Amino acid sequence: MNTYQTAGFYYQTANADASSGTNYPTAQAGSLIVQKSAGVTQQYHVYGSANIIYIRAYYNSAWSPWRLVYHTGNSPYDTEAEIDAAVANNGYSI
Repeated sequence: MNTYQTAGFYYQTANADASSGTNYPTAQAGSLIVQKSAGVTQQYHVYGSANIIYIRAYYNSAWSPWRLVYHTGNSPYDTEAEIDAAVANNGYSI
């Protein structure tokens, strides 16, 4: 995955080929969107699930860790108050 730095759309059809040793965020097939800016941003959408999306960035010759994107389809929080509390506990603000 680290070599995909040209903007575009890519895909992986086999779970077996999406092993953690090749820098996939999960060992599941899916599609990859690569965006170019000051660095590179990758979004990995797990096949068969609109709810599982990972994102990471490449900047200053280093990749950030993959992060699971939370949204209304997969949030572990039930209310806006729970989201606000989780954000505050992590030192962030909205």
